[in-house]
Amino acid sequence: LAVLLVAFLVPSLVYSFRQTRSLTRPGAWAVLVPYLSFTILYLFLNTAEIFSPTPLLAQAFASLCYISSATVPTWWFLFCLHYAGRKDIVRRISAVLWIVPIAAIAIVFTNPLHHWHWELLEFTRIGPFMRMRALSYGAWFWFLASYTVFLVVSGTVIILVSMIRRSLSINRQVLFISSAALVPIVLNTVYLLALVPAWSKDYTPIGYGIAGVLFTVGVFHDRLFDVLPLARRAILEALPDAIFALEGER
Repeated sequence: LAVLLVAFLVPSLVYSFRQTRSLTRPGAWAVLVPYLSFTILYLFLNTAEIFSPTPLLAQAFASLCYISSATVPTWWFLFCLHYAGRKDIVRRISAVLWIVPIAAIAIVFTNPLHHWHWELLEFTRIGPFMRMRALSYGAWFWFLASYTVFLVVSGTVIILVSMIRRSLSINRQVLFISSAALVPIVLNTVYLLALVPAWSKDYTPIGYGIAGVLFTVGVFHDRLFDVLPLARRAILEALPDAIFALEGER
């Protein structure tokens, strides 16, 4: 699954990067590039973790995964603010938003010294795979999990509210993208609460990959970025003359 997801996401990443180079003000495109980049990195590191020959190496890759898992929700939240046209808020809180991800990465890498993140780990060899499972978590882990859910859900709400303010209706594009953002949260919750006992592995990385696929489909197929920004719509509505917009395909 990781290989298939990466094969889909890499071309999307390349196209998004080209968009940022060709546009004078890339806006949300500039946030989409790191979002996709860290999602691909997350899938790669998690795959390396389960193929690790030793528990020590598996834990090292699991720690590296937090370079992505701790930052992807922040990129999503920033994208939502860009899409909603709230660049003023982005400028004010961007630095603050990176405090928790940076702290999370530092705490995970120093976990053997304090056990704030993982309290007790179990390693099991299943065929060629190494399964790392946390039997108990520290207080920081639960704070980080709650903070991640808060960012994802808040970003989703921001997009829905901005869409309602623009057209008094929720566009199919935005509903599609917002639902995709919740996929990794749902998978992570199912794993942490053991809602499916047969799941012995955390499939959150796969969830982020699926979200990335759905996200790019919404961007490219449903033309998410073609929706008029709020400020531009307000200007058009204030013009005294009538304006007709014709779509070439119809």
